Amino acid sequence: MQINGERICSKDQELVRPKIHFTPKKNWINDPNGLIYFNSEYHLFYQHNPQGNKWGHMSWGHAKSRDLLSWQELPVAIKEQPDFAIFSGSAVHDEENRRLVAIFTAHRENNQSQHLAFSYDGGTTWKLFENNPVLDIGYVDFRDPKVMRYQNLWLMSVAKPWEEKVSFFSSSDLMNWKHLSDFETECKEDIQWECPDLFELDGKWVLLVSENKPNSVGKCKMRYYIGEFDGKEFIPDEHKSMPLDYGPDFYAGVTFNDAPDSQRIIIGWMNNWSYAQKEKLSKQEIWNGSMSVARKLSIENKKLVQYFLAPTKN
Repeated sequence: MQINGERICSKDQELVRPKIHFTPKKNWINDPNGLIYFNSEYHLFYQHNPQGNKWGHMSWGHAKSRDLLSWQELPVAIKEQPDFAIFSGSAVHDEENRRLVAIFTAHRENNQSQHLAFSYDGGTTWKLFENNPVLDIGYVDFRDPKVMRYQNLWLMSVAKPWEEKVSFFSSSDLMNWKHLSDFETECKEDIQWECPDLFELDGKWVLLVSENKPNSVGKCKMRYYIGEFDGKEFIPDEHKSMPLDYGPDFYAGVTFNDAPDSQRIIIGWMNNWSYAQKEKLSKQEIWNGSMSVARKLSIENKKLVQYFLAPTKN
């Protein structure tokens, strides 16, 4: 295969590469990040190690598509910094300032805080905000901000992993954030909550949570709650969550911001922490990890339903 004139893989390597699941040209990927529909294109950012096919040197990779099936991989969007790694987050269109804004977790050994980066060229190049961080509560684990527009404000959902909580914050400018509330359940399971995503769908509100239980087999799974959001708190119809996917290879899934016709379209990481780094790759596999195909979400009979999505090209 050739990309921009560069020979990437041999024919043997291409035989084992998935055809409709996004994979990077080479090296490791995990969580999808910054999913946004902008200028008639779906943008997929993702956790990426540009230097190898195991987890490390976390940066944001970047690919885009017009049909959610054929992806064009672009250069690394937001690179690991000398003093922090670029962990998971989201992206929004700041119409007032004519830019895309990435909101991500800056990871240091003893601190995780939320940072911004700006793009004025449709997501190709990014500049870090000079006054980062925009949200730091002094936690070691405080990550994975998902931001969306809510009425005339921005709404952030961010995980407090070991407390098994999702915190909600609001802002008028993406830079100054006010704490609204925390969501948790009475049943604690000694797991980490990660990658929350709160959104409105079919007249209800949905909260997605990825659950990671270290040192257990099949430890990663995604669950969801259906309920109401009053601008401050998320109130579930039932405190018991429901599984989003029964297979082991769907984790850290988040939905696209600004998808056409107000659709909720989700992509997840098609792997599992139980074996992702232990997998013995063949000589043909110069990448490690892939994304699920896009799925359209709806609520039917009080449950979240997923449909494989194969839209026509624009």
